[in-house]
Amino acid sequence: MEGQRRISRIRSTSVLCRGYALVVRGFVVSQPALKTDASAATNAETIGTVTGLRCVGVLAHCTDPAVAARTFDLDALL
Repeated sequence: MEGQRRISRIRSTSVLCRGYALVVRGFVVSQPALKTDASAATNAETIGTVTGLRCVGVLAHCTDPAVAARTFDLDALL
């Protein structure tokens, strides 16, 4: 059941973005906790399959926003 809820959440977010005419070019998967569950291995693939978008990066668990901000060159991704 958890997997189905996860896919439903991804779909609803995707529909919401389209409803506001947002141009989404990709997504970043974050690791909000130090330890991950089994879904971490398939999150990027699942989101890509459901949305048709590409994963542009994975943000490892980080408690310092300044470090997280330096992880990606967002200008290069656009």
